[in-house]
Amino acid sequence: MSKSLPTKINSTADLKKFLQTALRVEQATIPPYLCALYSIPDGLNREASHTIHTVVMEEMLHILLVANLINAIGGKPVVDSPHFPIDYPSPLPGFDHLPKNEQPYHVGLEKFSPEAMETFLRIELPTYDDPDGSHGPPATIGQFYDLIRQGFHDAYKESKESLFKGSRKRQVTPEYYYGGSGEVFEVTNMESAMRAIDEIVDQGEGHDGSVFSGQSGSKRYSGDEEPAHYYRFNEIYTGRFYQEGDSHDQPPSGPVFPVRWDGVYNMHPNPKAEQFKKSSPTRKLMDECNQTYTRLLGALDDSFNGNPQNLLEGVRDMYEIKYQAVALMKIPRDDDSGTTAGPAFQYDRPS
Repeated sequence: MSKSLPTKINSTADLKKFLQTALRVEQATIPPYLCALYSIPDGLNREASHTIHTVVMEEMLHILLVANLINAIGGKPVVDSPHFPIDYPSPLPGFDHLPKNEQPYHVGLEKFSPEAMETFLRIELPTYDDPDGSHGPPATIGQFYDLIRQGFHDAYKESKESLFKGSRKRQVTPEYYYGGSGEVFEVTNMESAMRAIDEIVDQGEGHDGSVFSGQSGSKRYSGDEEPAHYYRFNEIYTGRFYQEGDSHDQPPSGPVFPVRWDGVYNMHPNPKAEQFKKSSPTRKLMDECNQTYTRLLGALDDSFNGNPQNLLEGVRDMYEIKYQAVALMKIPRDDDSGTTAGPAFQYDRPS
């Protein structure tokens, strides 16, 4: 796909390309969120840790739903490739066309901080808070999915039921994944395709201008109602919880959201394995973490391409990445920066 996205999906082939980019977008948000999460030591910033963890789990759900969308129309999700993950820091896939001076989607790996929250807020920016991006290539992830939604409708008009020709055996179903928030489901027709897109967008930016991600948009603790990702990050950033009656265009007015910005490991931003000597213990752990991350991508690729049971291997890799990442967060760098190492999330497939 070209760096500058077109303003319309003109064919089923285009739709498959857009969905592959959506897969990369969803995956690209997870390492930055994980770095902020893993930089928080146990026992500190518990509310923030819980918030970021829930968002990560929902982003994993989004990856599965996008893979199901691709498979539903006979595409092939590609995850295990050196061209799939981004090289941090970098614009999110598909948003290179936006003005460089805005740096709107330039994401990197950094510790839990106000600056990290600002980046996360821009990633999850609701479409209705960015009206200037309503024409031309998408300027928000919500607008990106609006194009995909319209692309499904246009492709369906052309091909009717033949659009959904993918094998159901390639669908990831609930028995293979449970993340605690939302549920993965099969995509087999227009109704389930629209449901999947709505789930992704509503969890990220809210539903029809609401702070909350569900249809009712009113009660936080009445079941599965939670603020959308943008507003959860805004609670951390502003130090206040949203409460019933709060508007999406106003700061939260609820109780204090406790945050200690100094309660973190001082991870150096955007670490790379090659910054450390090959013979050093730090480099060895960096390489191991990168290889675990690459195995995770391989498990996801395999599960999206006919072996959904292999998601269990991915879950084990996720836990291993956590242990390796936290260990790296505690290792001082061999320079005068006063910072520590951290996970690089680089593709590293040993030969």
